[in-house]
Amino acid sequence: MIVTSALRHRVLLTYGSFDLFSQKHVRLLRDLSGMCEELIVGCATDAYCIDQAEPCAVPYADRRAMLEHCRFVSRVIPFETLDQQHTDIVNYNVSALAMGREWRGRLDGLRDIVRLLYLSDTDQPPMPLTRAAPALQVAIY
Repeated sequence: MIVTSALRHRVLLTYGSFDLFSQKHVRLLRDLSGMCEELIVGCATDAYCIDQAEPCAVPYADRRAMLEHCRFVSRVIPFETLDQQHTDIVNYNVSALAMGREWRGRLDGLRDIVRLLYLSDTDQPPMPLTRAAPALQVAIY
């Protein structure tokens, strides 16, 4: 594991549903934005969530609006299909893709065009927002 405070990327991309937006999401986005100059968030559409058998409680338009108003997020794009990741990386000139550990091994085909960052246990209990709180940790591939 590497502490991310030593890493700095020009454009970082992450994807998620961001359903029931909470402080955990805010902390994640804050930590990711500290790793880059521009943070792009792919927000899963309602259709994508239903296709994945994980429908959201909050409609896509509302989840997207919350992300657009988050000061840590530079841009929000729709996440409609897994096949779009390669295109998004190329179109937005992404230098790093940050995803949860559950994605490990499923994104290996992207290694030749982007640095893959796998986030450590994103379902951990929330940590207090203090200067003593450790930085988000990632495994780099």
